[in-house]
Amino acid sequence: YNINLNLYIQWRKMSPKQRVKSQIEHRETDFIPYTLYYEEEIAAKVDQYYGSDRWRKKIDNMIVHVPGPDITDSVDEKKRIRKDWYGSTWTIDKRPCVLIEPALKASSLEGYHFPDVDAFWNSTWEKKALQFIDEHKDYFSIAGGIQVFERIWYMRGFENAFVDLAVNPEFYEELFDAVVEHQIPILDKALSLPVDGIIFADDWGMQTGVIIGAERWRKI
Repeated sequence: YNINLNLYIQWRKMSPKQRVKSQIEHRETDFIPYTLYYEEEIAAKVDQYYGSDRWRKKIDNMIVHVPGPDITDSVDEKKRIRKDWYGSTWTIDKRPCVLIEPALKASSLEGYHFPDVDAFWNSTWEKKALQFIDEHKDYFSIAGGIQVFERIWYMRGFENAFVDLAVNPEFYEELFDAVVEHQIPILDKALSLPVDGIIFADDWGMQTGVIIGAERWRKI
């Protein structure tokens, strides 16, 4: 189709970051900027299928996620399980991972201590984050990964979290507030970086609406 030559030249000079920003502002670009992430386990299978890893070099993600700190979970390779930063135990041999034992087995925060944010979001992490941003300055960088709804059920178990919401809403709201208070310093760390955006990794919705119901969602 016909296209204005000057516009085409302008498009071709765009950096990945400029393409993303243009799309956010509802302005057309030569192609829609994309971001494709994959687990190494899956990538290895694609390598095997194609007989090469050359396909990886063809993926040029427009949006790059600034790596978080190296939070080491405790892993039991023999039992094929891991314990996450908050104390919940997961399988490591299934996809998606399956929660075996939640950190909070009862509807109570008594005796529970949230992990120390400053122990990991420290000067070492900040130095690596700033270096990553500088190395990807032509790309749209994001940081964060803040979670509330997801973190609650990670800590309580999916079914338990919904039971709490229905029959013990006072505890659910207490846990909600505690998780938010723990996430705010992480958000502050992300906001201290010269990034283009902050990502929130919660999923409150399903095909028919808000998963906990609109009225309850607004209240919480």
